Amino acid sequence: MYSQISYSGNPHKLFRLHIKTFLLSIITLGFYRFWGKTNIRNYVVGSFSINEHPFVYTGTAKELLHSFFKIIIFYILFSICYGLLDFFHCKIVFDILVAVLIFPLVFFAFLSSLRYRLSRTQFRGVSFHLTAPIKQLMTIILKTFALNVVTLGYLSYKTMPHRCKAIIEGISYGMTSFQSEPNAKNLYRIHLITWILAFFTFGFSRIWFYVYLNAEMVRTMKHENLTFEISITGWDVFKLQIVNIFITLLTLGLGIAYAHHRTYCFYAKRIQVIGDMEELRPREITDFSESAGEGMLDILGETSF
Repeated sequence: MYSQISYSGNPHKLFRLHIKTFLLSIITLGFYRFWGKTNIRNYVVGSFSINEHPFVYTGTAKELLHSFFKIIIFYILFSICYGLLDFFHCKIVFDILVAVLIFPLVFFAFLSSLRYRLSRTQFRGVSFHLTAPIKQLMTIILKTFALNVVTLGYLSYKTMPHRCKAIIEGISYGMTSFQSEPNAKNLYRIHLITWILAFFTFGFSRIWFYVYLNAEMVRTMKHENLTFEISITGWDVFKLQIVNIFITLLTLGLGIAYAHHRTYCFYAKRIQVIGDMEELRPREITDFSESAGEGMLDILGETSF
């Protein structure tokens, strides 16, 4: 039994939400963006459904604002340390520390944001969760990142599936975790070809590798009796991204909502759930606490959906 993922969003309404957020954020010196981001997420998440069962986003702007204020204190202390070291002519020490810590901070911000967004997303009244310890995921991500750097990306056909598998298996729907068994051998040929061509194609050839990677992760993912299928090609994604880039550039960024809408429709049409959805009897986790917000991403400048 196949179940199609549906996306019913309207690009013009999404555009209006983006413009409203942009304009009111300017007027309120940036404070409205927490409400704007929440409104956009409510609309986008609620536009996705499976078998006419919509997803629901339960996050609030107050959670984002509260998290931002907690992180801003860290940022102020960070700036004070920078000023003191610069005053005592020890700025080089600070620069080295920043260079060492920047990637762990980025990965930590990504995982914290993922944990928050999953915990605020529901399907049929049951929430998703990132149950894997962030420390454990950070260790895997940093190790695979280091291997990619040292080997100039040559081992990415092994490291990327390993990283994705850890994240997928760290996600649960209710009390049941997802499972993933990717096979790196299925990626080696396309990886080697696109890795060699990357220099001559300004990196665009790697689109084909990431398409194969995403397909491998989707097709080997399971949740109880459900499996997943995706119909996608490198040329499909290449055309999608090129058009999205042109839309964004030609509108000076104002058309980003239309680019996002095209992406949501693109993937919704190509991913199917295999299995009887009605057999699912998920139970909500009642003793799992989630931290609220994603202030670190705001500090690092991440402002998209």
